[in-house]
Amino acid sequence: FIKPFILRFNLATDKICEDMSNRGPVFVQKNMDSFLLVQLAIVAIAALVAGLFIKWQVSIGILSGGLAVIVPGWVFVKKLFYNTGATQADKIMRNLYLGEVLKLVLIGAISIVFLVVVKVGLLPFFVGFIAAQLAHWLAPFVVFRHKR
Repeated sequence: FIKPFILRFNLATDKICEDMSNRGPVFVQKNMDSFLLVQLAIVAIAALVAGLFIKWQVSIGILSGGLAVIVPGWVFVKKLFYNTGATQADKIMRNLYLGEVLKLVLIGAISIVFLVVVKVGLLPFFVGFIAAQLAHWLAPFVVFRHKR
């Protein structure tokens, strides 16, 4: 069961790397935007289902947890692809590291705001957080299967 999944995951990541080298950063940025849309759709569906069948307060917690992952991911993608071109490789690497640090800081800050200031439920928040992370890992399968 696990071996075919790992093989498909490796093929999807190989496809991303191949696209980055062959088609350029604009194509990859569009794929990354598609990944973020898949994350947003999955979190929105989870929140809608929770709102319809449990409580709307739970759905707000799920949306909050999802946004704590999706918004920093979007900032990372925009920071990473700010500079393009072979002559700007050092800027791209710097943006990669700065973008990742910024993403982690934003995840912490947004989580604190939602959990302490807005006071959403802890369990719904982490359900949305985990759903967004799972969607991030599964997005290559959805995006590349759809683009075939």
